[in-house]
Amino acid sequence: MPRTVRIGYFSPIVNFPARRLVIWTCAVAVVAILAVLSVGPSGVRAAKCKIVVNGAATQSNVSPCVVDQTFVGIGNTIVNRIMAKANTGNNNTGGGAIQTGSATAIVKITNRVNSTSAGSVVINEVMWMGSGESPSDEWIELRNTTSGDIDLSGWKIENALASNDTVIIPAGYTIPANGFFLIANYDVTHSDSALVLTVAVDLVTNISLHNSYSQNGALVLKDAEETVVDQTPVPAGSDWPAGINDTTKQSMERNLIAGDGSDFGSWHTCIAADCNSSSFWKTAGGPNYGTPKAANSTP
Repeated sequence: MPRTVRIGYFSPIVNFPARRLVIWTCAVAVVAILAVLSVGPSGVRAAKCKIVVNGAATQSNVSPCVVDQTFVGIGNTIVNRIMAKANTGNNNTGGGAIQTGSATAIVKITNRVNSTSAGSVVINEVMWMGSGESPSDEWIELRNTTSGDIDLSGWKIENALASNDTVIIPAGYTIPANGFFLIANYDVTHSDSALVLTVAVDLVTNISLHNSYSQNGALVLKDAEETVVDQTPVPAGSDWPAGINDTTKQSMERNLIAGDGSDFGSWHTCIAADCNSSSFWKTAGGPNYGTPKAANSTP
């Protein structure tokens, strides 16, 4: 004869095995907890985060640090919860969360931001026409609009290479909090680069942008999970949203308040005097205008 339990104060006695009720209740609780961990308390998707254990940078599920881990987003910052096991000793004096398991290690969590958030990184400036040194002296600048570093590994920019091909950022590249990431066809030491040597190019690759915007197509920035993070406007003709390709070469800049990148009103041509300074160009007062690795000009 199975034991019976009363469900609710006023409900009748139900002939339901107590053991099955306990198992069923536990199963429901586990499902609810997993749902919270996978989505996060505010509906933000869980995201992987680079961590440092005992002074060594590691990634998810890589020995000796992590067997299992979950990072749950609060707003845009991935800092809330870590579930992990470590097989290293507790010898890191850095701050952070404490891992639990068969051994203990102190973990320092870099302030990573959920990479799937639209607008967390924006296409900030485009030298689509090249420079006075070479029409191939093209570059694209990204800007991190958040207060946390963002891992750009596997991110891509569509229509940034010849034949409308895609730039893919290799593993190991990060854009700093409120900082910039410059992708260029030439390093500043190249003879065809017009940029001053103090402007640090972060990634040299075969940037190739068509001078006809309709033939080039919109630049589309996606994260490693193929989520669209930002993009330039859909072409309405051969003219780029901004920028000048004439006797002067003037970049296309995002407004300081970035807005929607797909809106033509979010862009302007770099025309301010500071755009032409020796802070950016080997030849001050020459034909080139732009603000690489710095805040954009005011239109």
